[in-house]
Amino acid sequence: MYFFIIMCMQMIPIISISGGKPAMLLPLLFVIGVSMIKDIFEDSKRHKSDNQENFKDTEVYDPVTREFITVHWKDLKVG
Repeated sequence: MYFFIIMCMQMIPIISISGGKPAMLLPLLFVIGVSMIKDIFEDSKRHKSDNQENFKDTEVYDPVTREFITVHWKDLKVG
């Protein structure tokens, strides 16, 4: 937010030392771009990890048959 505010203030010619041009725009876009790429990478790893966990098997007690049945974690209903 700090760099965004500085960039906006640079576009006001009266108070700007850059002649009204947003000199902070390129560094700000670079930092935001790198942050976006990092977040995409982390989200894809988390998605893959979640899918692996959701498809693991667990045993659930079935009161009708009085036996344990095997289900995926994603199909588990709590409560």
